[in-house]
Amino acid sequence: MTVTGVDDFLQAEEQAHLLVDQLHTLAQEMAHYKAAHEALDDASTDLGELTTRLGALTQDVGKVFEALHAIGTPEILAAQREIAQAHSQEIQALTSAIEKQTEMAQERGAEIQELRATLEAQAAQTSAALRTVRHLAAGGLALSLLAVALMGWLALALSGA
Repeated sequence: MTVTGVDDFLQAEEQAHLLVDQLHTLAQEMAHYKAAHEALDDASTDLGELTTRLGALTQDVGKVFEALHAIGTPEILAAQREIAQAHSQEIQALTSAIEKQTEMAQERGAEIQELRATLEAQAAQTSAALRTVRHLAAGGLALSLLAVALMGWLALALSGA
């Protein structure tokens, strides 16, 4: 092999190593993306549970209002105030949870956008590296064919002499 052929082969090998490194980085980024997705799923589940609790509390308040309408005693009015206070606390908890989940979703969204940009950049680098490797392989093949042709010519020239 000629010096140029060896240099081309070494360049191709280096590009292949870079490609492997980029693929490894891409796999890591995908794992981060999956973790962000799972965190959003957990947040959604928590929010659903809070909503269910609020729905049950709302039903209790409705029962109290029905009892007040039917009976109208001071004990029922006191119970209604307690339930209204609990309802208010649950609304505050739900509002706080919604704000927290919204913040988490915004953070995850920003992380996902960052990951997307990184993945797109790595995909472009990977494509460029693949093109370089293909070009180097084609150049190596052309050099090999040229070497074979030169050896054939030399053999013919020597056999004719």
